[in-house]
Amino acid sequence: MPSTLSHSKYRVNLTAYPYKGRPVNLTPSAESIQWQTSRNMGFPGTLEVTLQKRKDSNIVIPPGSRIRFGVNGEELFFGLIEEPELNKEGIGLKTNTLRAVDHLKLLAGVESAYRPVGFTGSDFFLHLGNKFAERFARAGVTFAVKEPAVAPLEDYYFLTQTLYSMIADTMTSAHVAEAPDSLYMLRDNAGVIEWRELKALRRPIVLGDESFITSYNYKQSLSQTYNAIKAVRDNEEIGMRDAWIVENSETQGKWWFRQLTWEASEHMTESEIMEVNHLKLRAHNRVTRHLRGTGIGDFRIQAGTGVQLRLDRANIDAGHWCEQVTHTLTAERHEMDVEFYV
Repeated sequence: MPSTLSHSKYRVNLTAYPYKGRPVNLTPSAESIQWQTSRNMGFPGTLEVTLQKRKDSNIVIPPGSRIRFGVNGEELFFGLIEEPELNKEGIGLKTNTLRAVDHLKLLAGVESAYRPVGFTGSDFFLHLGNKFAERFARAGVTFAVKEPAVAPLEDYYFLTQTLYSMIADTMTSAHVAEAPDSLYMLRDNAGVIEWRELKALRRPIVLGDESFITSYNYKQSLSQTYNAIKAVRDNEEIGMRDAWIVENSETQGKWWFRQLTWEASEHMTESEIMEVNHLKLRAHNRVTRHLRGTGIGDFRIQAGTGVQLRLDRANIDAGHWCEQVTHTLTAERHEMDVEFYV
């Protein structure tokens, strides 16, 4: 049977780079490749590769090796192998599984940094890239802004926080300052951590009953629905907590009182806190609709890609951004699993 992995439609490049070792071409040994991306930058992209090896094979890929994955000349993933796993069954074949993460994992490092007054969200993102340039250079990664943020922000000193939380907090401030015009995310583009605006990631692709999707699960829920948003912050002067609340009485009658409480940062003004409250109310004062579809794979689609979602039975026909996308490539097929919050 012809292999998808060797078919001309899928000219796969899968190469491992052991530390101070020679590159290893893994493509001939690949039995399956799974590549997953998420819109939540707190969840780095992952690559899982299953290699089928004979007992006399001498391929050894140690943890810490780099790995690249691309199709038809387009590089899709570049990351670090965190977990190689070897399984042997009897005296025959051995299966080697390699699990890797992309460079968003580097944002888990805890540091302190100052955001100067007047910086936009993307300015601060590049500032962190420059401040810790040596660390990122050792990993072979750079920072890039594709669609710059435009709103200047207040200054703030981030004390012993992860780079992820610094960027997430700054991105939230950018969303507040630029609402409803802009919505940003980070992507690791095969070794380049990019600041992206979601409108620029729209593609002329329809996913639905007659296009790509072969099966799906559609669920509606009130478990993440809130009709009262309360911000709190310690007030050391009076030894109590300040609170700011917005609510919707109409949906409280419909869905009961459902409150979400969050901690406001000390640098936020009262007007910024109330703006975040209103943003959270608009986002959460509704039924959560989660859709997960499986179908024919297309590598143009990854987390953050905007597509037209068209499912007649679910009464959905609108543009949405992919929250999480998993591509699975085997000898027989290329499938993708796509999740949406609609």
